[in-house]
Amino acid sequence: MPQFQCLGHQSWKENTAPLLTKYPELDLTPGVPSDRKGFYCREWNPLDPKVNEIVFPLIDELVDAFDAKAVHVGMDEVFLLASEDAKTKGRDPADVFAKTVTDLHDHIVGKRGLTMLMWADRLIDGEKLKMGEWEASKVGTAAAIDKIPKDIILCPWHYESREGGVYESVPMFMEKGFRVMPASWKNSDTGLALIRYSRDHQTDDRLVGHIFTTWSGKPNTNWAEWEPIAKGLQLLQAPAEASNK
Repeated sequence: MPQFQCLGHQSWKENTAPLLTKYPELDLTPGVPSDRKGFYCREWNPLDPKVNEIVFPLIDELVDAFDAKAVHVGMDEVFLLASEDAKTKGRDPADVFAKTVTDLHDHIVGKRGLTMLMWADRLIDGEKLKMGEWEASKVGTAAAIDKIPKDIILCPWHYESREGGVYESVPMFMEKGFRVMPASWKNSDTGLALIRYSRDHQTDDRLVGHIFTTWSGKPNTNWAEWEPIAKGLQLLQAPAEASNK
């Protein structure tokens, strides 16, 4: 299942990724230098039709190369849609975000007949659920949750422990009709708490799995023995009624 990083994460620090290097006119905030204080990653302009003309064939190439049945489109940590320097300034960021998701869905699901997954942090209201600006949105995109197709699998990532082991985004998305695959990272206790909470609050068959992310992994890591994955898999393989033990 390949992932193609869409909308956000089009640069890292001073290094702009190939899309905006080759087509700088597609940069959402072309006048902002990469070393500006507080600037994170570049994003593409989702209102420019040229983006889809370029990106869709690239996604198709990945799908064909991997004989993929599903595609993960990223869409995480988007911050710039409503910024003063953005070409989308003045537009409702939820509408712009939803348009981007729907465009991708129309191609991946509608045209190619595949399953589409995406990170779900921009669909979580950080103020309402008292989450930080990274794992939830404080830039006006959360309302897009009610404007996108329900057959997308949403992947809310939660890497930090929360009081009482409560991760409200998981049942919230399921109650809205989405299938969900929560994601954990390097904190074993957080991962176990997220698995337990997800299991305890699953709705019908909408909890479809769990993602163990391995960002910043060291070379030659034996992932089968890495504690967050090993302990998480052990819990997932246990009967649901034993998950709280």
